[in-house]
Amino acid sequence: MKVYTKLVIDIASGEIEHEESYEYDGPVILCGGSSGGGGGDGVDEEYNDRMATIHEAQQAMAEDYHDFWKSDYQGMEREQIAANRELIPYQKDLAKDKMVAEREILPLQTGLTKEQIASERELLPLFTGLSKEQIGAKRELLPIETETTKKQLGARQDFIDQARKGVDVDSRVSQAEADVRHGFGLASAKTKRDLSRSGLNVSSGRYGMMMNDLNLSQAKTAAGARTKARRTAEEENFNRLRSAASIGMA
Repeated sequence: MKVYTKLVIDIASGEIEHEESYEYDGPVILCGGSSGGGGGDGVDEEYNDRMATIHEAQQAMAEDYHDFWKSDYQGMEREQIAANRELIPYQKDLAKDKMVAEREILPLQTGLTKEQIASERELLPLFTGLSKEQIGAKRELLPIETETTKKQLGARQDFIDQARKGVDVDSRVSQAEADVRHGFGLASAKTKRDLSRSGLNVSSGRYGMMMNDLNLSQAKTAAGARTKARRTAEEENFNRLRSAASIGMA
């Protein structure tokens, strides 16, 4: 039995152009199965007919495509080949012209490069001198910048220390209450003088009622002043801490 390892077939004619095979002698298994269903070595004619029909259809499609290529594309491909052949001399001449132009330009490019290098060499001392001057100026400014930085850091630290310390809330509350009592004390003395001028007896019940009302008003005002002073002082401390935290050093 011959076993094919490579087979080249002409798609147009169906002829075998090249084959590689070897002779085999041994057990085989037929893909088509047996003709009688008994597992023998018979040939499945129905299967072979179906495969032959498929191959014939494929062969017909190949022949149709070959005819289409021959009638529509073969001439165009030949024209493209001919056109490319005609362009080959022009392409060769263009390549030669480019090489000649590059050779002509090469000395100019070399000269330009040399001039650029010479110019850079001439400018190098100037650049070196400028760099030295810049470094010298930076060195002169360094103590001033250092001192300025120290002052800024000191001012920042003073701000942070004051923010951490905050205001004395109890002192603010006491001061607010004292201001209220002082104000009401002045008002009470003025009221007493005014009533005395009007002839009202300061020992009378009417005067006592007026003083009681004044004392109640003083107590309410003092309580409100203490509350407001405490809230204001606590908010001020919070805002100070928030400002210190915003500079990243609290």
